[in-house]
Amino acid sequence: MFMSSSNPRHIFHPPHLNNNYRVYLRNDIDPKRYKQYLLNLYGGLNDADNALKKWFEKSNELFQFSSITTILQEWTKKLEMKKNLTGVYYAMAIISELERKEINVLQLLQKEQPKLIDNFTKLPEELLTVLRINQCVPYEAVLGLFHKLCSEVLIDPKIRTTVDRVETLLTPPSEQNIKYPTLIIYLDNKSIKTQQDLNYILEKYNEFFNRYPQKTQIDNSFADPWNSFVNVTQGFKLHKVYLNALGVIDRVYSKESGFAYRINDGDSCLEKLGLKPVKNLLSGARH
Repeated sequence: MFMSSSNPRHIFHPPHLNNNYRVYLRNDIDPKRYKQYLLNLYGGLNDADNALKKWFEKSNELFQFSSITTILQEWTKKLEMKKNLTGVYYAMAIISELERKEINVLQLLQKEQPKLIDNFTKLPEELLTVLRINQCVPYEAVLGLFHKLCSEVLIDPKIRTTVDRVETLLTPPSEQNIKYPTLIIYLDNKSIKTQQDLNYILEKYNEFFNRYPQKTQIDNSFADPWNSFVNVTQGFKLHKVYLNALGVIDRVYSKESGFAYRINDGDSCLEKLGLKPVKNLLSGARH
């Protein structure tokens, strides 16, 4: 029997803020332990980001380009603010700037310090395989849709126990980021045991999306499109942008899936169930 209340507080802890999102953690998960778990999970990625910045700093002592110095100063500020993964934009700016000066910095990096690139590929599987359903809905509709999600989908214990957390955008997206997710559902891969479980979950979400169609268009870079405003992905987009900028994304994510899913992702349900596009899985569930 489903719980009678649709209020998110019966499903999630009160939200906390992370970057530009409200984070709703499932209420049977200990927040302190989960916070430490995330710090440990992201630690290697943040260390890789910092190590790469230091290499660029050392290299620029040789180049002495003032434009690179300015970028590095901004990168340092972001690291001090503990903004996860935002270093990728500065790394890309430096790579682009050096290429304009006819310096193949990636070739130089691979020759001098290949480990600095490997650091971005050899990360915990739980980080690389985290399964997300990303929705791009108008900012003003986000909280209303979140409440509907709680009352119409997450009220089902079979669905609720597969969700780690839900994130909703805190402030309106900029014009450049208008296609970014405004509501993200993080699934617990290990809780999805069988093809039948996965089909059931996908069908319930699909029914929900069909009830509330949106006119927005989501950015499907490195993701598996579900419909015009929803996609599914493993891992984190900014990490994939980093991997792509370093030329190694195909070491970690499957090219055949548009880099949406992990290559040989071990214990993830999607590896065991066949890494099929979500539309194919939905089609298979109906037969």
